[in-house]
Amino acid sequence: MDWEGVETRRTADGVEFTLHKNQQELKGAYDEVARLIVRFDRDPETNHPIVTAVSLDASRSRTPLTASVLKRFPWERWLRSAETIYTTPQPDLFYSGGDWREQRANYLDTWAEYHDKVQAAVGHPGARGREPAHYRRVAALYQALLTDGETKPIKRLADDLGISIHTISGWVKKARSLGYLPKGHKGKAG
Repeated sequence: MDWEGVETRRTADGVEFTLHKNQQELKGAYDEVARLIVRFDRDPETNHPIVTAVSLDASRSRTPLTASVLKRFPWERWLRSAETIYTTPQPDLFYSGGDWREQRANYLDTWAEYHDKVQAAVGHPGARGREPAHYRRVAALYQALLTDGETKPIKRLADDLGISIHTISGWVKKARSLGYLPKGHKGKAG
């Protein structure tokens, strides 16, 4: 399941993410790929939010929800994002007398901070959000397989990690470009 953008909406008891792709035909329009809804309640002793329900609706997607898609879906990332958004107080705007321009400016600054925090929590799908440490780990796994005599390390990593060969190939290519792996030779592992 691929998506290019995310809309986030906080509700009284949770967070809704709408994952979408941009339409090729209409600039500024998009097609919904899936909707992820995370519901929370509060732990009675600690008042810490706890996840009580999660639903993933991909009925408008062209990609069916298969076991493979569900296995590769970044559940942990989305649950962490939902908790951050759910626990971050949203700014309130109410006029309390005095200079309304100053209050409006403070409100806009507070909303900008809230928006930045939400964007940081949601991030962006794909390689743009990966840290160099990720590529060092990929390089180490790749090298270890080569050392063990594996002739198809990318396929092996894909099978072991439950990730597509295309994704693993991209990670290995990026690890090479960062200098964590030596330059490759076309058609030959290593």
